[in-house]
Amino acid sequence: MPVPDIRQRCYRKWSARFTASKLFWSLLPRPQRLGYTNVDVRQGNGRLGLSEHAPFDAIMVMAAAEAIPPASIEQLRSGGRLVIPVGNRYYGQDLQLLGKAENGKSSIENILPVAFVPLTGRN
Repeated sequence: MPVPDIRQRCYRKWSARFTASKLFWSLLPRPQRLGYTNVDVRQGNGRLGLSEHAPFDAIMVMAAAEAIPPASIEQLRSGGRLVIPVGNRYYGQDLQLLGKAENGKSSIENILPVAFVPLTGRN
């Protein structure tokens, strides 16, 4: 089952942001063509997240950052979770789970070693 299909079934609404223009334009019509009504696809800097839809219960980042982008933590609801690959593409990455407690403090757990494309854009 493709990732978008899993998200479409699991979440009431989900958003995707693509930095690469070619990829964005090729994916833009796809959710509607497949009958998905709860998908929002946008082009822009993935490091900045989607502040206009925040706060989020969960955030999944599908590209590796050298460190967790501050915007991702800020846009996460208290009690929410963030899954993101973190590390350098040459020296290894770990899939990390960040939990944001009700008091706003975060805890990070390394889940497993991974290899993802790098997250592009500036903070």
